[in-house]
Amino acid sequence: MAVERVLSGMRPTGQLHLGHYHGVLKNWIRLQHECECLFFVADWHALTTH
Repeated sequence: MAVERVLSGMRPTGQLHLGHYHGVLKNWIRLQHECECLFFVADWHALTTH
């Protein structure tokens, strides 16, 4: 039987807000208890420069 895996990421676009929570983070929290998950930030450079 195959293991269910989720690969999901988001691009940083400034400060986190309620849209991030309702659109992504709440689902990620639920999914991590249901299957194997890999979450990532799509643009590491955007986190380290202005």
